[in-house]
Amino acid sequence: MSRFHLATATLLASMPFAATLAHAQSSDTTVLVDTAIPENYDRDRNVSVLERPRPDYDQLGIRRGGFLILPQAETGLGATSNVYLSSADKKSDGYAYLAPSILARSDWSQDMVQLSGTGMLRRFFKQDRRNESSFNLRALGRKDIGDSFSLTGEAHYAKIFESFDSGAIDSTLAVLSSYNRSYFSGRAQYRSGQSRAILAIDRTAFTFADINLSTGDVSQADRDRVITRGTGEYQHALSPSISLYGQAGYGETKYSRTLFDGTQNRDSVGWRAIGGVNFDLAGFMRGKVGVGYIDRNYKSPVFRDTHGLSAEAVVEYFPSVLTTFGLTLSRTIEDSSVGNIGAFFQNRVQMRVDHELLNNLIVGSSAEYGRQKYVDDSTVNNYYRIAANARYLSSRFVSLNGQVTYNKRDSSTDFGGKLDDLRAQIGIIFRR
Repeated sequence: MSRFHLATATLLASMPFAATLAHAQSSDTTVLVDTAIPENYDRDRNVSVLERPRPDYDQLGIRRGGFLILPQAETGLGATSNVYLSSADKKSDGYAYLAPSILARSDWSQDMVQLSGTGMLRRFFKQDRRNESSFNLRALGRKDIGDSFSLTGEAHYAKIFESFDSGAIDSTLAVLSSYNRSYFSGRAQYRSGQSRAILAIDRTAFTFADINLSTGDVSQADRDRVITRGTGEYQHALSPSISLYGQAGYGETKYSRTLFDGTQNRDSVGWRAIGGVNFDLAGFMRGKVGVGYIDRNYKSPVFRDTHGLSAEAVVEYFPSVLTTFGLTLSRTIEDSSVGNIGAFFQNRVQMRVDHELLNNLIVGSSAEYGRQKYVDDSTVNNYYRIAANARYLSSRFVSLNGQVTYNKRDSSTDFGGKLDDLRAQIGIIFRR
């Protein structure tokens, strides 16, 4: 097994614990399309607080042949101060939730198969229009051909509830918006000496559900679309710990319906080129930092072509084995569904710290800032999120999880308005 494949297996082994904390933070998402080429800076030289083995508390799972099956279910209660995330006439409410998940992965010496499924059932006590039933099904398979070449296929199918900070539509509508997403990708990777080359092709399709308002349903069929992309990346290792990389991608977006009485549509093509460094410095830091250029061209003259700086960064700092600091930064172009505004720049930065108070008590906090600048329009949205969470491991089979989150958003125009929300949640997790 290569160093890269060993690092991947190590990461997958730690996923149930790390993913539980991430899933508890939020059931919605603003990420419409997954990364074409997954982050691969981990060289197995560092272990974060969430990944660190805890032999007395780690999930054992169920072994069936060459597979390890890891089932889990979380249930609990929560409350929000602004259930519809509105700027006026705020309503508070409580809810109960159930979040089952299962992961099955092979433990073969080469090749890999991984199957997973997660769900979130959230039921509000008074405002049942805010009820959520979401899921994500995923299958991944990798075929190793010798020591240098591998082929990977991946497929997802999910129902996702949109986040208030998506920027694509008014935030008061986004909170009631959901969509189905199907994702298929194929990747080829070749390694030789100090070099690695990756080629990826993927297709993502979106089908948006009607929004259920008190005055009636609002169709979102004009947001349905298919995104097809091709991406290539080349890496060259300067040392066992540091590599330079360059990535280029081209994509096409096709909408299923036209706008403005059938006269215009938002079909577009675009490309991005980015380069930087990825690193894994033992006992110190690991991550990826890149800067580049992104361009989007629309087929209709109604929508303005867009281009500009693109950036990405994912960095983890390890001051000790008990503490991990994280920084995530991105700048991308995303589609808007507001009038004749074709796109907006999505800028995000998040800082996070996780600390192990006891071997079975992990606490964390995070702060996030986002800025959305709409192309050919004066609208600028700013949003802020701060959160704190804790998890207590009672045994291999039972743990407790709690979190508090505060969200705030303001806008330079009436679009989206100003809003805030305080949410608290506590749950119990059962694992086998």
